This record gives sequence, C-alpha cells and structure tokens, in this order.
Amino acid sequence: MSSQPHRGRLVAAAASLLAVALACGVAAPHEDPPPERVAYESVVGTWKGGLHTIEFHDDGTYTLTNDSGNFILLEDQGIWTLCEDYPYEAFSDGGSISIDCVEAETGEWVQIHRPVDQTIDFPLELIFTGDKELKLYAYNIDTGVDRDIFYHKAD
Repeated sequence: MSSQPHRGRLVAAAASLLAVALACGVAAPHEDPPPERVAYESVVGTWKGGLHTIEFHDDGTYTLTNDSGNFILLEDQGIWTLCEDYPYEAFSDGGSISIDCVEAETGEWVQIHRPVDQTIDFPLELIFTGDKELKLYAYNIDTGVDRDIFYHKAD
C-alpha cells in the first residue's frame, strides 16, 4: 500500500491547522516599526491620508478634518499622546488584549483621545512604519490593520 494518500492527508491537516492558528492569532502589523522611536517633534504637523487630514499640535491637541466631497467639511478636535512601545501581544489577566499608553518624548505609536461629540469615525491608535518615509497607519491590536490608509506628513 502506498504512503502517498496518507502523506497527502497529513499535509492537508497541517495546512488546516496552520490556517486556524493564523486566523485566531493577533494579526501582524502592516509594516515593521522604524528602527528608532519617533521624536515628539517629528509627529507635530499635518498628516494626510484618504479623505482625512490630521494636524498634531505642539500642545498635545489635534484637529481632524474629513473632506467627504459633499461640500461638507467635518472637523473634530481632541488630545493626542505619543506612546513608548506598541504592545503587539499584550494580554490582560482576563485574556483580552489591553493597550496601555506610556507617554514619552519618543515613541512607536500615537493614541487619539476622541471627543464625546465626535463627528468623524477615526481609529484610536496610529502606528509608525519603518520604511524610508515616516508614515502612520491605523492598527487595532484586536483585529490587525484597521484601515489600509497610510498617513503621510504634508509639511
């Protein structure tokens, strides 16, 4: 009796297990973080991506605008924080993923503190990419990439 059918079933079973494991695991970030943490001063300024423009002000506030093209320009304002290390796999005691922002002068991600009366649906976490140009993108530790939009510094 040939071992080929048996081997084929083993390969199929292993592939199925791998797919389930990957689906249940924490999704990897879109790109690697920068080799060094990003300075607070490098975040301050105007960033653009998709329909959104976000201005990070030196005083820790931000202005977010959304140009939907319907002759209505939406705007939100709030507070932002530069955070040290992004916890790609930080689980709380209850088994759920938790994110604690440790405020820093240099960091790997930006936490957005939304106003109660927000008008724009925007992610709470933006992480930096590590390629040639500094970029931000939305990342949710529970689900992975929140939106496939990169924010580029415009100034």
